[in-house]
Amino acid sequence: MSTRLPLLTSALFLSGSLAAAAATGTITPRPKMDVDYVKQQLLQLGYDDVTNVQRRGGIFEVLASQEGKAVDLRIDGNTGRIFNLASGQAIMPKPDMTADYVRQQLTAQGYTDLSGVYRLGDVWRVAAMRDGEPVQLRVDAKTGIISTPANGALSIPTQAMMTNAFVRQQLLTQGYANISRVERVGGLFVVKARKDGEPVDLRVDANTGRISQLSG
Repeated sequence: MSTRLPLLTSALFLSGSLAAAAATGTITPRPKMDVDYVKQQLLQLGYDDVTNVQRRGGIFEVLASQEGKAVDLRIDGNTGRIFNLASGQAIMPKPDMTADYVRQQLTAQGYTDLSGVYRLGDVWRVAAMRDGEPVQLRVDAKTGIISTPANGALSIPTQAMMTNAFVRQQLLTQGYANISRVERVGGLFVVKARKDGEPVDLRVDANTGRISQLSG
C-alpha cells in the first residue's frame, strides 16, 4: 500500500503573502496604500484611537482600540487583510526573536505541547497542540503572523535546503520517530522510520517533496 501527501511550500511567507492565515477583516486595498489611508480605513471599520501606524516592508503595524479594548493589528499591504495579535493569528515580533521567545508567545496564545521549534530563513516552524488537535505552525520572523498549513505536508522552501537533515527534521514534526535511515538515491530520499509504533518505509521526492509510504 502506498499513500501520497501533497507538497506544501512556505512561499506564502517568502513572497510576502499572508493568505493562509485567518483574518479578522479587510480594508479596501489600493496600489499605493499609505499610513494615512490605513488609519482612515480602520476608523471607518469601527476602530478607535488609531494612534500608531507604522509600515515595515509589506506589513502595517497598528495600535488601536475596538469596543473599548486595546488591539495590536497587522495589515497586509497587498491584500488589506487585518490580523489581530490577541486572537492567535500573530505573536509580537522583535528583532532578536529566539526559539524560547516564540515558544513563550505561542503558549500565551493558547498553544500547548510545543516541539520542533526551529527557524528556517525568515520563518519559524513549530509543531503544537490547540484545542486538543495537532497543528503545524509557521511564524513569520519579521511580522509575527501565524499560518497553519495542512497537517501531514512536508514543507520544502527551496530545493537547495532539501538535505538529509532537513528531511529528517520535517518528518519528526509530522510524527515520525526512530528515523534510522535517510539517504538520497537519485531524485528520492529513502527513509526508514516508525509511526504510531509501526515501522514504515518512505520515499520523499527531492523535486516535489511528495511522500510515498511503501509499507506500514
